[in-house]
Amino acid sequence: MTIIAIDRLAPDTHSCCTQLDAHGYCIIRGAVPPLLVDRLANDLASDFQSTPHSTGPFYGEKTRRFHGLLRRSRHIGRFALDPLVVAIVETFLKPWCDTIQINLTQAIEIEPGGLPQPPHRDQDMWPVRSPDVEYMINVMWPFTSYRAENGATLIWPGSHRRQDDIVMPLEEAIAAEMNPGDALVFLGSTLHAGGANRSLDARRGMIISYSLGWLKPYEL
Repeated sequence: MTIIAIDRLAPDTHSCCTQLDAHGYCIIRGAVPPLLVDRLANDLASDFQSTPHSTGPFYGEKTRRFHGLLRRSRHIGRFALDPLVVAIVETFLKPWCDTIQINLTQAIEIEPGGLPQPPHRDQDMWPVRSPDVEYMINVMWPFTSYRAENGATLIWPGSHRRQDDIVMPLEEAIAAEMNPGDALVFLGSTLHAGGANRSLDARRGMIISYSLGWLKPYEL
């Protein structure tokens, strides 16, 4: 299955939202300068080293995760408030709330040998569901190159329109391959998973998620 991406050199909120609505995801190439990604990654390097491995198959036993990125680096605001990302988030969430909030800021490292994550929809963290309502939007920012062999996020295109399908065939998934500076935007209703890292290098990045203001955020 072909990965569909949009070039940031000609940013168009409408085009991004059209793709997000149709496929449940959108990859924005060159969303921010790679130098900015390097600065943020450098700020978080010591946190990656000091964070213990996660436990269990969902979070991954060769995976490190830590939260509260807004207090860890002064560079995080440029990502959280990226104008194109904010415009996309407002398009999907504003019809259902007066205020949009940051639900989560999380850095993630998948080490070599990391196993694939069980597919899931992030909106399931709340015990509510209406097919017409989007409760959250995620944005994945890679610190290193994301490739199929090193655990790039797996996305099931169109799964946001098949919410009764708890499991979908692996062959329907795509690996969201990206470089630092790119961004993967996907709906909370989109089925996705962390991929297996079959390479010799760790895969690092972060996710920022936005949700309806009347929901309890994951990160308080």
